[in-house]
Amino acid sequence: MLKAISNYFPRLGYTQGINFWIGFALLMSGGNELDSFWFFISICRNHKFLFLGFFDNEFPLLKIYLHIFKKKLKEKLPKLYYHFKEIDIPDAMYVF
Repeated sequence: MLKAISNYFPRLGYTQGINFWIGFALLMSGGNELDSFWFFISICRNHKFLFLGFFDNEFPLLKIYLHIFKKKLKEKLPKLYYHFKEIDIPDAMYVF
């Protein structure tokens, strides 16, 4: 299914993380690959979700979510935020 998705969206730069979404869709559909494929495609094509931004080249949506997460972490848990900064842990390490 990942190959079919990458064929459907040839500009998609990354598909590894999509396997979790496809796995979930397969579980919810009782293993129906065709329904799962089109469910995923419909989510990706819906502009309300901007879902492909998590997987597109340069990961634009992921970068936005990371920025929001860091801002909220600093606001809600400033000691933890500054501790991570002090011991030089990359943002992506503690977020993911």
